[in-house]
Amino acid sequence: MPRALLRHAAAVLFAASVAYGQAPASSGLIQVDGIAASVSGKIYAVNTSHDSVSIVDATGHVESVATGARPIAVAVNNRTGRVYVVNSGGHSVTILDAENHVVATVPTAGRSYAIALDEATNKVYVTNTFSDKLTVIDGDTHAVTNIKAGSADGVIVDPDHQRLYMLGYESDTFRVMNLATSKLTNEPTHAHHQWGFVRGGGMLYVAHVQDADIGAIDLASYAVVNVPTGHMPCALALNVDGHQIYSANYGDGTVTIVDTATRKAVATVAVGGKPQAIAYEPTTHTIYVADAHSGMVTLIDARTHRMRKRVPGGDRPYALAVNPVTHQVYAADMGGTPFTELR
Repeated sequence: MPRALLRHAAAVLFAASVAYGQAPASSGLIQVDGIAASVSGKIYAVNTSHDSVSIVDATGHVESVATGARPIAVAVNNRTGRVYVVNSGGHSVTILDAENHVVATVPTAGRSYAIALDEATNKVYVTNTFSDKLTVIDGDTHAVTNIKAGSADGVIVDPDHQRLYMLGYESDTFRVMNLATSKLTNEPTHAHHQWGFVRGGGMLYVAHVQDADIGAIDLASYAVVNVPTGHMPCALALNVDGHQIYSANYGDGTVTIVDTATRKAVATVAVGGKPQAIAYEPTTHTIYVADAHSGMVTLIDARTHRMRKRVPGGDRPYALAVNPVTHQVYAADMGGTPFTELR
């Protein structure tokens, strides 16, 4: 199967309540960054079908702002207040200011997909499906540079080491770009089908969907330790204070709780269904796990590892975001309403 079709199959695997490779036209591609929170207390959720982004402020007021075609991901630079909306259909990025005004729309090198920010240097990095170019946006001038870095399904900035990590679903390596020189190297993950990933504590954690484990990668040495999880881990969340990683396991309806110090699983919590998104709210010590198939979100006590309750997550919730001001959690939905406030 061609690379582009494999990527699309991977995306819809967790997106629709149908069999693998049989997604309806309404599902399309999705992105874990379809919803984001700012330190000012705003939530930004893409509305792909209406070419807009919905913005919820700390008081609950909702505003819709037009973007480019088929917005798929959003990221916030909390230092500048600028918001970047990735328009997959428009091959562009829409830039908003802190007052929700569109200040620019800049082109990308292809069908834009994943995004990461370096707040210190005010640079924005956007991957492009069907292209081997990485689009780099200067946050000060909005100037665009396209770098031949290969196609990637996920991207994350490491400000501590001044690196950019690019991961691909089909690869058993990840690309590392030096942010100062743009030099590229490949490092092993020792597994194909990399899906969810998160960085913290000098480590990069990568979910290996096919192998039922998480790769814990030391970012100083690139040494890898594989930690067993449930079947088909597809999303990860980090609890920095509690020294834990949470893995949503799509294949067997469980959440694996991993101790980051020992790099061993300490608990497995059954949530049922097909969990595909996960988030941690530190004030209430609660793990949120979304199931797009059932439309429900399960809440787990991170201290006791017991399920608290299930709440409606809207129409096919596929991503989660925590408001750091109100501590409210929101789900990005694939249905007619772009988000649901979880209660």
